[in-house]
Amino acid sequence: MKFTPGSTTGTVIYTGSGATTGLYVISDGTLYFADLDNSVVRKSINATGNGIIVAGVEDVPAGAPDHFNYPYGVYAENSGTFYVADAVNNVVLKFFSNSTSGTNGTIVA
Repeated sequence: MKFTPGSTTGTVIYTGSGATTGLYVISDGTLYFADLDNSVVRKSINATGNGIIVAGVEDVPAGAPDHFNYPYGVYAENSGTFYVADAVNNVVLKFFSNSTSGTNGTIVA
């Protein structure tokens, strides 16, 4: 949910079936978050809507660099480049702003 300062009610951002973890908001309001149970990372422009898949393959947990198995943490730069920690594959992957579902990441750790 998204809450504005001073608000006691929020706006639903994501209503999917998976647990969300590791969310990160960049300066333009774009929200990146890991959809843990569905094995993907999503991006929501201005934190509206369920978000588009920008990395991973939905409901297909597998090995890096094009799949996740429990994407857990997300960090994004203002350029749109983002990093994802994959808990089961024990890697950190880097993706560029034009990433789409299934896009191969670069293993950086």
